[in-house]
Amino acid sequence: MQSQNALAYHPVQVSFTLSTRVAVLLLILGLLSQTSQGEDWISFTQPVHRIELAAKESGRIEEVLVKKGDEVRAGQVLIRLDDDLHRIGQRLAECDAKDNSQIEQLRIELESYRTHAKNVRRLYDSGATSPEELREADLKVATQEIALQSAENDSAQKQLRLEEANTRLERRLVRTPLSGVVVDVIAHPGEYVSTATPHLMTLVQLDRLRCTFFLDTDAASSLTVGQSVALEFDSARRSPVVGEVEHISAVTEADSGLVSVDVMLNNDSRQWRAGRRVRLLSLQPVVTRSSARTSPSLNPPLSNAPSALTAPRISVSASHRDLEAYYAR
Repeated sequence: MQSQNALAYHPVQVSFTLSTRVAVLLLILGLLSQTSQGEDWISFTQPVHRIELAAKESGRIEEVLVKKGDEVRAGQVLIRLDDDLHRIGQRLAECDAKDNSQIEQLRIELESYRTHAKNVRRLYDSGATSPEELREADLKVATQEIALQSAENDSAQKQLRLEEANTRLERRLVRTPLSGVVVDVIAHPGEYVSTATPHLMTLVQLDRLRCTFFLDTDAASSLTVGQSVALEFDSARRSPVVGEVEHISAVTEADSGLVSVDVMLNNDSRQWRAGRRVRLLSLQPVVTRSSARTSPSLNPPLSNAPSALTAPRISVSASHRDLEAYYAR
């Protein structure tokens, strides 16, 4: 009885398996047909720089001058470590560097010795003094010149010690090396920071955005560094924008067969946010006014590039109106 039931259900299982295989095959064929019509090169905008700001020295945090979300300029002081002893050392070095009394005294004495030596030589030439007195006068001048040179060397060392004190005091300040936005603040006043864990806050530079696309070798070979390309953000109002190819990897990844391509997007007015989904519309170069002056003829894309995504060369102004009109059709 069990054998008969197994035989009864066996055709159903075979039929279900065949239908599943047919459905999967149709799905694969559909995907292949879509791929043959054109590829989707998708990426996400990223800040051109993202840094974890660190302290140069260990110490207690005296003051945090910014908060999350603040915009900062290059060179701006963001955090100040305790610097009481460093300020005292700097003032002491400054006082030593300003003290030139010894040098002034030696210069006055040297001038007097030189005048005396001239008078002795005049007397010696007239036969009114002995050679020993002349040698003694010249010796005093030479000795005073050596003393003055030693004092000037000491003064130069004092200036260097002052620069060292100023540098040590400056190292108690944490400055940002770039203009950007504070996205995370880890340090707080009163906490101790060490050189083993110096991370204090995170900053991003958003005046330019980087988009990294992964293209097959043929598609990547049709691009050149500095070439302008058309991009499109995923939004309700899809308006094309122009980016510039910054870097094309010299290596094709063995596991995927793809090449990474970095496209830079100007974001001076902060109209675009980092982390937005963006699409590379075409491999065809977009001719801007500046590139038209420097490169009158641009290389066309490869013949096997996807035809659905290769737009003709378009001359665009700074507002990209011509490009928008083309893709609005």
